[in-house]
Amino acid sequence: MKFVVDKNILQDSLLHVSKIIPNRSTMPILNCALFSVSGNRLILKSTNLDTYISCEIDINTGEDGSICIPVLKLNEILSALPDCELNFSISANGKITINNNIGNYSIMALNPEEFPSEPILESINNINIPSKLMKNMITNTLYAASKDDLKPVLQGVLFNIENNTITAVSTDGHRLVKTVNNVIGDDNQKVIVPSKFLSALMDNFQSNQDISLQLSDNHIMVQLNNINIISRIIKDQYPDFESVIPYENNKEVRIDKNDLINAVKRVSIFSNKTTKQISLSFSDGEATISTEDPDNVTSAKESIQCEYEGENIVIGFNAVFLLEILKSQNGSSVIIKLENSLTAGIFISEPEDEEDTLTLLMPTRLNN
Repeated sequence: MKFVVDKNILQDSLLHVSKIIPNRSTMPILNCALFSVSGNRLILKSTNLDTYISCEIDINTGEDGSICIPVLKLNEILSALPDCELNFSISANGKITINNNIGNYSIMALNPEEFPSEPILESINNINIPSKLMKNMITNTLYAASKDDLKPVLQGVLFNIENNTITAVSTDGHRLVKTVNNVIGDDNQKVIVPSKFLSALMDNFQSNQDISLQLSDNHIMVQLNNINIISRIIKDQYPDFESVIPYENNKEVRIDKNDLINAVKRVSIFSNKTTKQISLSFSDGEATISTEDPDNVTSAKESIQCEYEGENIVIGFNAVFLLEILKSQNGSSVIIKLENSLTAGIFISEPEDEEDTLTLLMPTRLNN
């Protein structure tokens, strides 16, 4: 097996496929990318057994064959090399020799027959979604999906298409995001898409291009130019999220988003490093952000203007979660709907986007 490829093109393609390679694995083959040459095409593939990514490169010279190359070592080599053409040749015993105009380098490869096969999708249903809409939905929801391996059903985003609308929902038990958008079509679909698939999709969006999601009973696939992404879907019952959204919250605060972000950043420096707890207090026309950490004898308090009329209300939040939510709001102001110190707060961007997006944040219990 032989091929010649431009170093920069190979490095860019390797970046795409390496994003899903696990940091630690008991299977050395998963730390590799499968290189396959067929005619004037070089195809790179990687997998973590749940998600599969392949990237196709046009090459001028190639000799058909396949080999598995350790990604970390190859990335180190490519990062150290100047711009150049690289000549790869693989011997019968799996030794890879890389030649360029300044030297030659050798590493050992793994047997390509050990590389897991991509699943074959059958009984496919297609869902076409405008690229901008899909990108916005992923941006609005992905950060709130759980990273806890003990809650696999929450490690993805629920997409529900019915009655010409598409609803995307994510939650980690502390935060919940629900975004609703209009779509054209009469398809009814409900699927939980893994976060790693959506993250890989975000890295490969093309502007003004519709996204065609291909669904089978167990997998989802998308093709974007020379990139192909396949993933298992999460086969489980998503929690009843509607029952935890406090739509009856009737205390409404309107506040400048950046003012609140900056105040929370400064005050949270003095919060407990474990709980990251801060309190928000709202009275007529004023919001007070404060924290106190008795263990380290630190405290902070700031006041900023807001639009609010009604009885005073105080509520505690995790500052890290709060900042993520505020940064995800697209408008210049944010509306916060509250009920009491024990009920989740609802955050809505203002002016509202084309998307109808609602974000929920559970409160933390404040000490007297």
